[in-house]
Amino acid sequence: MLGYLTSEESWKLIKLTVFDNPNCPRELEELGRVIVDMCRGLPLVIMLVAGVLARTASTGDMKVMQSSWKKVTESLKPFIYNDSETILSKLFHSVTMRCRLT
Repeated sequence: MLGYLTSEESWKLIKLTVFDNPNCPRELEELGRVIVDMCRGLPLVIMLVAGVLARTASTGDMKVMQSSWKKVTESLKPFIYNDSETILSKLFHSVTMRCRLT
């Protein structure tokens, strides 16, 4: 059984999934760490969010990436105080719907 990830493990997983390397543009690091904290160490949530973020990273456009990362942060806010099961059941729909608006 996979347990909760630490904040650093979560951050490393996001960076590797989004950028395919352990580096992150400094313009995104603050938002990225906020997103990591909001994922609460839940590996499936981290992977879901990283997959959404990776789609915008592939554009290479920093403004698009910053906008999408902010939208993901806003999408996660309603879920951070819920239990793990509730987060997963609602998160996918909310994050993907907001990011489609980009």
